[in-house]
Amino acid sequence: MKLTAIIMLYACLGATARSDAQNISIKLKNSSLETVFKLIKQQTGYRFLYRDEVLKEAKPVSIDVENASLETVLSI
Repeated sequence: MKLTAIIMLYACLGATARSDAQNISIKLKNSSLETVFKLIKQQTGYRFLYRDEVLKEAKPVSIDVENASLETVLSI
């Protein structure tokens, strides 16, 4: 019983730490999506899979977020 409680506590604390690590700050003007993806990877550890053809067709993006969630940044 104690072991189960310890494991559950550890899992909850780990989930809290991971959610805090997903806050992102990026300020870019007219940059490629590839650059944005690289910055997100540096700050969160998340990697993106994409085809080079798709990125070549994408227009440059501007983004200015500070301490935003990953979900917010991706929706922008």
